[in-house]
Amino acid sequence: MSLVTKFFKKPLSEKGLYLETTFWLGISRLEILILPFRWIAPFLGQHMASSDGNNENRDRQTVISVSRAILTMSRHLPWESKCLVQAISGKMMLSRRKIPSTLYLGVAKKEDGDLNAHAWLRVGGIVALGGGWSSLPWCRHLPETRHFIERVASDEILDIAFDWVCKRRIHYSHNSDIWDLRLNWQEIKPKIQQALVSGDYTFSALKEIRTDSDIIELWCATDALVLKALAVVLGEHLNDTISEQCHHVQGRGGTKQAIRNTMNVLAPGSYVMKSDVKGYYASMDHEVLFGLAEQHIPDRFVLLLIRQYLNRTVCFGENYKEITRGISLGCPLSPLMGALYLKPLDDALEKSGLFYARFMDDWVIIAPNRWKLRKAVYRVNQVLNALKVEKHPDKTFIGRADKGFDFLGYHFEPGSLTPSNHTVKKHVERISRLYEQGAEKNRIRQYVRRWVIWLQAGVVSLTPPCPSWSCDGMVWTSCELTHELYVSPR
Repeated sequence: MSLVTKFFKKPLSEKGLYLETTFWLGISRLEILILPFRWIAPFLGQHMASSDGNNENRDRQTVISVSRAILTMSRHLPWESKCLVQAISGKMMLSRRKIPSTLYLGVAKKEDGDLNAHAWLRVGGIVALGGGWSSLPWCRHLPETRHFIERVASDEILDIAFDWVCKRRIHYSHNSDIWDLRLNWQEIKPKIQQALVSGDYTFSALKEIRTDSDIIELWCATDALVLKALAVVLGEHLNDTISEQCHHVQGRGGTKQAIRNTMNVLAPGSYVMKSDVKGYYASMDHEVLFGLAEQHIPDRFVLLLIRQYLNRTVCFGENYKEITRGISLGCPLSPLMGALYLKPLDDALEKSGLFYARFMDDWVIIAPNRWKLRKAVYRVNQVLNALKVEKHPDKTFIGRADKGFDFLGYHFEPGSLTPSNHTVKKHVERISRLYEQGAEKNRIRQYVRRWVIWLQAGVVSLTPPCPSWSCDGMVWTSCELTHELYVSPR
């Protein structure tokens, strides 16, 4: 896809910003070539005066949008647009938006004795141009290690991520940016590697896609690739850090292992707490998650990418909004961040000595008596308060195991494991929907067969090979799956 085609596919407001940026970069470059700097200086602000940062939070999204536009257009314009041209253009564009800024000019001596000049633009505590993400106030104390970012930028990891994103987006529209990435991968890969290693890689705004039942945030193909590369490298690094009882992480056995472990421990007379976090992905606190990442990821540049991943910008039509809480649903890095966020809960419950299993934000605790369970519940509430999340009131069960409880789609009782009523209800609704949509009999039969295979996988170690389950007067038999059980012949 050509640059012109990409430009015309942008929203109207973004086109206007890019055209304005082109104008100011051209004017700034022309001024520097023709006019003495003493004639230009009066237009850049008062000498040795500094702007305040009182409106930094309010204007942050505008500053980021202007900075991104200038950095993007500087790479594609036919004339040279280095730091001074960028800083002057940024100063003019922010002044038009009544955002105070300060332009700095500095000179440093290189090791060979030559002088190196640089210009940068500051808005409050943010170095908007000339400093990159590494100059932001929250990352000045981060470690300088490059080991993980170099691994992320390696040919091996990027090729793995490239194969993944191509498979995931193989059915996307012919207008999707995945096809441009696939066509020009060999030219794009070195640019991604250089941007990652230098710390200059910046995520684009996400597209918000709204359906009747859901809202999806879609990363561009290049960003999805980088996030997958991060997930691969950090998954290797955090494998020993994340609890063995966190079963949604690769290599921990998944839902079926959590179910089998729970059934093996569940005994008559025991006490259970089952719960999950209300709105887990949407309720994660960015500062809490970034603090946990800092403790376990000693690489400045990877942490900068994680910060951008958290403080993302979402675009719907011509409206842009900055996300200040929660992580992205459907992002390849999110399951790992979800595992890391509840690590304090894993650590606290493992120290208690009680049985504990977790799948993403669903967890179950089994205690031999009510006193030990009461202490565990108290500790859970303490940890969740510290993490700034809360239990889901409708999905929390605390009491005797003999009463039964639902966990990961199954209903648990000592010595008995059956599909939960909610699971069966969703299954029947899905069959009804397929029938209403005019699906072929064979398609419905295949769906039912896959569902029963999934159901059997959780109980295979506890029941005969061909089980039957009765729920709400309906019998499910894995050996006799016929379409007529669910819909009438047409």
